[in-house]
Amino acid sequence: MGSTESKIGFFGHLEKLVTETISESNSEYWLALWKNPFTSEDVFLYLTPTLVRTLVREKRDNLESLFRVGLQYLETFIGGTKSGTTFITQDIILNILRTVTRITPFIYETCDLVFIHKFFWGQAGEQSFGARLCRALLDLAFLPSFTIVYQHKELEGQDKEPVMEGLEPSLVWNVMERVEEVQMNNCRLEVLRCLLVCSSHTLYIKPEFCKTVRNEFLEKLVHPKTAHSVTLFYSLINVIFTYDPVGWGVPYATYLVGDPVIQVVDSAVQLLSVLLDYIP
Repeated sequence: MGSTESKIGFFGHLEKLVTETISESNSEYWLALWKNPFTSEDVFLYLTPTLVRTLVREKRDNLESLFRVGLQYLETFIGGTKSGTTFITQDIILNILRTVTRITPFIYETCDLVFIHKFFWGQAGEQSFGARLCRALLDLAFLPSFTIVYQHKELEGQDKEPVMEGLEPSLVWNVMERVEEVQMNNCRLEVLRCLLVCSSHTLYIKPEFCKTVRNEFLEKLVHPKTAHSVTLFYSLINVIFTYDPVGWGVPYATYLVGDPVIQVVDSAVQLLSVLLDYIP
């Protein structure tokens, strides 16, 4: 019963985005929107294409507020987790990631290059929304207790093997198959999906503009000076090629029994393909 009521409340809050003007400072509204534990399916079900298109085309002030407040939550969670003082739950963060993943394709779908550039990259340099979102997603991808179990500490006096510039070996993802790591796999999956969707702008560019319009998110994501970008590349490779698809030795076993690991691997394959295909 409680779950049903929370979903009805979630849909009610979403409807307000297209019927009212919601201030960024309305903290009560934003917390109520994201605080309940939902699944990706719930978020995609209630954020209907009609509702999202109305939000993108007719209520752009609310759209900008939604994304800006969501990003502030992400950045606060990252900083608080690192310092051990966070008050934001993982459920809130996952719901924000799912919301961004759901809405971003509809922003790209407008094919309004002026609006898209202003929305994501209107501010200069690292202060633009797109740059901050890219940085936040990469930080989340390597955040202890969220997507990685712990950080290895190097022993003093231990000989260090040379590593590629920008690579952080202690943060590189491994395949997580233990029961207690299911939640961490879910977090990884939502981060990967969000990265993949944010990188998909090229799919929505008209053919005649493909050679002249830059995919600024991908450009930022693959830049060697972007924190964690090299580590992300190695993590994707490591997860993909260390995953054992045989499992129990039963053909198509993952279709019979849900396997959260294969979802992470599947998304990793897709994102790695996009990164390898991109030519800066």
